[in-house]
Amino acid sequence: MTARDDARDVGLLLRYGLDPAMSPARHDLYSRLLDRFHTDPDLRTAFDETADGLGLRVLTADRSAGLVLIAEPTSPLAVTDTSHWLRIRGTADRLVYGLALGGATAWCYPTPRAVREPGTRRVTALDVDRLVREHAAAIEGEEITLDGGLGEAWREYATNRKQVALTSSGRLQAGLHGADV
Repeated sequence: MTARDDARDVGLLLRYGLDPAMSPARHDLYSRLLDRFHTDPDLRTAFDETADGLGLRVLTADRSAGLVLIAEPTSPLAVTDTSHWLRIRGTADRLVYGLALGGATAWCYPTPRAVREPGTRRVTALDVDRLVREHAAAIEGEEITLDGGLGEAWREYATNRKQVALTSSGRLQAGLHGADV
């Protein structure tokens, strides 16, 4: 491989890693590039230096998850102001958003095999709300036990958050975040 080939492949790996819809299990070129990422020290060095220059860090690089990147706070790719679309007003909101993200992931990928299956999975706020509330009820009923401080997050969601509802036009009803409860 030439330096030009490596540069193109680094760019493609970054593109795939930054696109949550891409999976090496569903995309042959991504899979081959991920294999090179693990076996070719020249490509890996070029990738690491490029990612470092962009303020990106690799969390994992495997066949099921693909290349998982995070942006450092000073990266031009970092999300710095979420206030217009994400209302986090404290620890309780962070706990609830963490549960919602986990719920969306669990809904879309209920088994390890589901990650490798082709197709885009869709999830609605109602689906996530139902799933999280079902698990919260199981925890409250002591059917499920949790380690650490996770119980606090489930209790916050189940007891202090309104249930998701839709308007007659099918849009999410306004005023469902924690500060309105």
